[in-house]
Amino acid sequence: MAAANNHTSARLARTICCFVLIVAWAVSSVSADAASQKFSPRGPGGAGGVYGPSFSSYQKGLVLLGSDMGTAFRSTDGGASWEMIHRKFGPNFMQFSPPAAFFDDATFWIFKFRRLRVSRDQGVNWQTVKNAPWKKERVLHLGALPGNPNVLLVGTKKTVWRSTDMGKSFDKVLDVPVSEFVTLGDVVYALAGNKELMMSKDRGKTWTSRPMNIGDGEKQDVFSLAGGESPDGPVLFAAIRKRGVFRSKDEGASWEHVRRYKGEKLLLMDPKQASVVYAVQTGSNVNKEVLRSVDGGDTWENTFRLKVIWEKDRFKDYNVEPSWAQTELMWGYYITNFGLGMDPFDSRHLILTTQGDMYETHDGGDTWQPIINTVLPPEEGETAPRYASTGLEVTSCWQYYFDPFDKNVHYGAYSDIGFLRSDDAGKTWSWAAKGCPWRNTYYQIALDPDVPGRIFAATSKRHDIPHDMALAITRPSASTHQGGVVVSDDRGRNWTVPYAPGKSGGLPKLACTAIALDPKSPKDSRTLYAGLFGENELAGVFRSDDGGKTWAKKSRGLGVVPNMHVLRLAIHPESGNIYCLITGLRKKGAVYKIPGGVWKSTDKGENWQYISAESDLNWHATSLYLNPENEDEIYVTATSPAGRWMTGGLYRTRNGGSSWEHILTDKQIGKAAGGDSWDHTMSFAVHPDDPDLLYVGTTHHGLLYSRDGGSSWKSFESFPFNTIQSVTVDPDDHDRMIVTTFGGGIWEGPSRP
Repeated sequence: MAAANNHTSARLARTICCFVLIVAWAVSSVSADAASQKFSPRGPGGAGGVYGPSFSSYQKGLVLLGSDMGTAFRSTDGGASWEMIHRKFGPNFMQFSPPAAFFDDATFWIFKFRRLRVSRDQGVNWQTVKNAPWKKERVLHLGALPGNPNVLLVGTKKTVWRSTDMGKSFDKVLDVPVSEFVTLGDVVYALAGNKELMMSKDRGKTWTSRPMNIGDGEKQDVFSLAGGESPDGPVLFAAIRKRGVFRSKDEGASWEHVRRYKGEKLLLMDPKQASVVYAVQTGSNVNKEVLRSVDGGDTWENTFRLKVIWEKDRFKDYNVEPSWAQTELMWGYYITNFGLGMDPFDSRHLILTTQGDMYETHDGGDTWQPIINTVLPPEEGETAPRYASTGLEVTSCWQYYFDPFDKNVHYGAYSDIGFLRSDDAGKTWSWAAKGCPWRNTYYQIALDPDVPGRIFAATSKRHDIPHDMALAITRPSASTHQGGVVVSDDRGRNWTVPYAPGKSGGLPKLACTAIALDPKSPKDSRTLYAGLFGENELAGVFRSDDGGKTWAKKSRGLGVVPNMHVLRLAIHPESGNIYCLITGLRKKGAVYKIPGGVWKSTDKGENWQYISAESDLNWHATSLYLNPENEDEIYVTATSPAGRWMTGGLYRTRNGGSSWEHILTDKQIGKAAGGDSWDHTMSFAVHPDDPDLLYVGTTHHGLLYSRDGGSSWKSFESFPFNTIQSVTVDPDDHDRMIVTTFGGGIWEGPSRP
């Protein structure tokens, strides 16, 4: 009997074990499948404006961060890694958002100036707080007063509102704009715009005022308020424009001037003490210091001393380890809006945000380290450091390229940061624009199909073409509007200009936005075509028959005067015919009256034919796609510029341009993405294995796709960012694709929805 029981027990154990293994396999399979459907960032990290780091007082390690590129981020490990907040929640204009208000089970934050949203899962998902009574007033500050009940304070440009039911209803409690809300003991303080200290002893329900009496009758802006508890009572600090920093040790009855004004717009301190206080100079390229006092405001020192390469030694010693934005890009910096955040679990841990970078300190400001990315040593035999993303991607990439000779070598052509190369299939990146005189932007490259390592690039100091603001009139004499063609023979490690810019036989000094290489030309004297952007006789299409050493203008019949905003060039692989896309011309008042469009040349650019005349795509075309197997089929994306509403979307011709179909309209975009019916459409692609699987990248509605050749469209819901620049299916794995964005970096994910 015992033996039978043992046998039964063993069989039961084996059954349970098998069940556990099956469940584990199922879970791992589901997890792997789910992971394959997600998009993950890849790139160098950072290199864009980040703002207002907000630490949670309840969930240790939770930090929220804004951006000026139409997105926001969350971290759950104190800033070591970041996750982008999904575009569907509308994280736009977050550079103007005040720090978030945290409660134990909810977080409130401002999206797009005035929209109050709440998250109950540490910032993953956000819901709109409906019926906000301040309507169109911009929200300047949020305050969280935990208790029973929790109290949320909302300070707008004109008023202060109070909610005791987590945003379901609000009562107006003040009719003046105020600074931050500072809670010390049982009292809530705020500084009014008329230089009065506002105090509430009933958690923001009623308020009394006390004039500051700082000896100046002139109305001046109130920037910031901070406070802390001392053994002798509360100590308050106020920052006033033109005046400086003031201190009060008697709850605002009197104030003393402790620092002369030099741009201090943000004050920050741990409210549990009154000795250490920070005063931050934000928004200035000149005054950009983090002042620290460790004796309650009696004396101050600059505790953020970053060496900028073109500045003379400003300090006797430097205490900031520079990031790649300084060592490679040589940008300099200024401190951004609400640019200093303090960890409530450790007041010596602070994060500082700049226009292009981010730093942290764990010793209260004695030393600072960059945390915009992960820095790795150069590969063996290389000299350039490598950078890996921590998820905080705020860069703009135009195109992603795969090296035809080495599948591990990838390239990214960017605005602002130029050109980057990866030698490990996108895991880490090295800056690769050395020697290029116009290294701000690489719009397009042409990889030589027969010569390993040889790359031609269209470059410019003028960035962000063809986005609306970049389509204004060109200033040829301005160095920031210049550009040209550069060449590298070592996979981007070094670049040279192969001609004499502005001289006879060279290219004019204008923004170069397009480069095309004729693969049928001799490899030792390549035929190249370059597109120069402008509104005069200097701009247009140029051809070189000697690998870029000399150039001749080839623009007869091209363009509608004066619009010569050449954006894209493409050579059909079968016929060798050349196609040129000219984008919009934005004149004063954002008026678009002179069209661009698509032109075709059958004689190597000697003559051009306008093949999109009378089409609505002409006003602001943005990308061009030629069907490699059928030259009569061409796709063009376009936007809806001012005065030309509802002309954006995707256009197609199947008869070489004799007629054009508007196969994706603004209304269709809005319907597919569940948003408004207006957009700027920026890019198009076709899956290499399925000609009916089409992709369209938009500015406001993210990534769209069609499975039926353009008859119907849906949103690629898992893609987290709005503004798409390009889509490229991985040539070694057609189930994966690379998506580049304007302000959200590069993403890798599934090519099939």
